Amino acid sequence: MNENASPAFLPPPPDLTLPRVVTMLHRVAHLAGAFPIVVGLLVLFGWWQNVELLKRVVPGLVAMNPATAVGFICLGIALTLLAHPDRRPSTQRVARAFASIALVIAILKLLALVTSLDAGIDRVLFHDKLLSADGGLPNRMAPNTALNFLLLGVALLIDRAYRQFLALATAVISLFALTGYTYDVQFFYGIGSYIPMALHTALTFFVAATGILCARPRSGIMAVIASNSSGGALLRRLLPAIIVLPVVLGWLRTVAQRGRLFDTHFGLWLLMVTIMIVMVALVAWNARLLFRADLDHATTERTLTWHAMHDPLTRLPNRLMFIEELTKALDRGTVAVLFIDLDRFKVINDSLGHLIGDQLLAAAGKRISEVLDEGQLVARIGGDEFTVLLPGVDRVEQAVEAGRKIESAFQSPFVLKPHQVFTAVSIGVALSEKNETPLDVIRHADIAMYHAKARGRARHVIFHPTMDAAALRRLDLESGLREAIARGQLRVFYQPEVEIDSGKIVGMEALGRWERPGQGLVSPSEFIAVAEETGLILPIGRLVLREACRQSKEWEDRYKIPLAVSVNLSGLHFQQATLLDEVSDVIRSTGIQPAHLILEITETVAMEGAATTIGVLTKLKALGIQLAIDDFGTGFSSLAYLKRFPVDFLKIDKSFVDGVAEEGNDTAIVQAVIALGHALGMKLIAEGVESLEQVEQLRVLGSEIGQGYYFGTPLPDMGALLEKETAG
Repeated sequence: MNENASPAFLPPPPDLTLPRVVTMLHRVAHLAGAFPIVVGLLVLFGWWQNVELLKRVVPGLVAMNPATAVGFICLGIALTLLAHPDRRPSTQRVARAFASIALVIAILKLLALVTSLDAGIDRVLFHDKLLSADGGLPNRMAPNTALNFLLLGVALLIDRAYRQFLALATAVISLFALTGYTYDVQFFYGIGSYIPMALHTALTFFVAATGILCARPRSGIMAVIASNSSGGALLRRLLPAIIVLPVVLGWLRTVAQRGRLFDTHFGLWLLMVTIMIVMVALVAWNARLLFRADLDHATTERTLTWHAMHDPLTRLPNRLMFIEELTKALDRGTVAVLFIDLDRFKVINDSLGHLIGDQLLAAAGKRISEVLDEGQLVARIGGDEFTVLLPGVDRVEQAVEAGRKIESAFQSPFVLKPHQVFTAVSIGVALSEKNETPLDVIRHADIAMYHAKARGRARHVIFHPTMDAAALRRLDLESGLREAIARGQLRVFYQPEVEIDSGKIVGMEALGRWERPGQGLVSPSEFIAVAEETGLILPIGRLVLREACRQSKEWEDRYKIPLAVSVNLSGLHFQQATLLDEVSDVIRSTGIQPAHLILEITETVAMEGAATTIGVLTKLKALGIQLAIDDFGTGFSSLAYLKRFPVDFLKIDKSFVDGVAEEGNDTAIVQAVIALGHALGMKLIAEGVESLEQVEQLRVLGSEIGQGYYFGTPLPDMGALLEKETAG
């Protein structure tokens, strides 16, 4: 790859061209193309009909050579087609054909001048009339005329940057000739003893060259002229004056001197003074333009800098400016950083709308600013998060005091018409340590803020190094878990569910396990929480569901026993709109009997939006599967909803089963749950059974199924247990 190539992510260069200037230049190109055609046709008609005025274009000038007129017609046609918006290949070929004719005329004439090869190109038309056209002198094409035809012919044939260069060269040669006539300097319009270029010929060449330049207003020097830039404005103002002013003033001076209005010295002095005055006026005019452009540029730059360093909603400093100021403060000494998050902001934003949410953010930023002391800085760094910089703070008590002032500021409601909104703040406090970077201090305050949220919100928490270790551990778990999912390092273990009366295995619960290379099995209590926070619980849940059904079907077929498999659904998985389709696809692809699949949701998940839960459970039940409420007794169930849930099993939480062998509250609770379940037509599964005493008590209380270490630990393969079961 070319190292100098622009990266693919860079935006295209801006288009600075002014449409009105481009349109004007296109019109100039069209008019410039018509001008040589008209001149050429008039001259040829004059030669044909012997009309001296038409041959000379302007009275008193020499007659234009017919070959020159033909060349102008060809150049004009080629230029007109070039400037036409129709860029079809056929149009371009016609334009090049006419340009080639003009080029051939130029080449033949130049060969006649520098060699003995004279094709008589300037004597082909009206040969007899040319011999005495100008007072008995033969009419011939001037060498600089042939040179201009050569330059413009080549310019019209190529489509590159050289086109403008050749057109500019022609314009300069023609302008020299025009200036020579106005100042009566033959050297400018003639070459040695050869026939000089006529005034009307020089003017026509200048117009044609200008048209070629204007035909492509978006490239080369014309792009600068057509641009909305100081340089473009400067060229548009100065260039016409630089070209026209010396010619016009020189012509007026020559006419005045010939009319004996003043002598040569006075005329020269007057010319110089006039040019100086006009140029000074033009320079002053353009200097003012450039000054205003620079002023606008400085204002724009200052505005862009402000927007780059500030949040547009709250008009507070943003993350970039905060880090910059924090870096400066750390260079001077110890600082403290407060990381602030608005509690319940998402609820307010979702329920009242984003407009109210934006108003709340702006008002919150204002309140924080109002309670800070001079020299302290508040910034909005994203979402509903703010940071406060406390420079020169070397004791954590000072930072805590600032945090308490901010907490007090949020005790009164925000009046956001027509609403009155209450919100509190969770604040993380971090004091900088030696050799810490700005990002380290912000990260520590952020970690402390999350601890404040975890402890109930509406409080402040001071950062401690152990929090950093926990955050790094969580980050390590998250990255490792993502890698485990991608590399297939997750496994499914199975714990038997046993009928208490008979002791037979009637089912099993599928449990996701992570076997991390070099570390062994990672505790589910560690990685499940991370998976739920990051959304990784979805791919994990889908993997466990599919693999558990596949394995259950395989063991059923091998051991010829009915075997139910229970799979936990996370709250996030239960809320997915695709859940029904996913379950249907798993049943179809694995071949498991729908009645042998039990999907479990926790009591807490079931009661979140209970009305919606009923609908989802009903649709799942329609697939033929069985349903269970897990961890029953740990949440806040509504009996009104519970009786409407189409559930087959209640799973009694381990925290109650632990004390069931002892006479006490746990036994009473378990007995009540079992009675409730039976009354609603449900079977009971006791979780966490670890002793024979618990089994006996559960049998007495009426629990049908038990699950726990007493019956078996989670295993990657239940084949041995099932084989023993069938053998017995």
